[in-house]
Amino acid sequence: MAELKRVLAPDGSLLLVCSIGKGGSDDRSRAYTFGDILDWFEGLDLEEFALVPDAPAETGLIVNPEQTAPSRQQAGFGCFWFRKPSKQ
Repeated sequence: MAELKRVLAPDGSLLLVCSIGKGGSDDRSRAYTFGDILDWFEGLDLEEFALVPDAPAETGLIVNPEQTAPSRQQAGFGCFWFRKPSKQ
């Protein structure tokens, strides 16, 4: 994660999709929390977040969901758009 931040050009965009939610009991179903991702990419601006929930057929893609929505998923997918600030 640190290397992705390091090589990102100023004003560059980073698009990241990963499992988000509670996860399962084994490493193959590892899901991260929304907070984990924000912590790892501290220093980048979160431009937009979208959630592909556990049951996407019911709701579809949810853009900028309420903050508790990711933690209610077993293993949804979080779609993050980060931007590295321009050097002043």
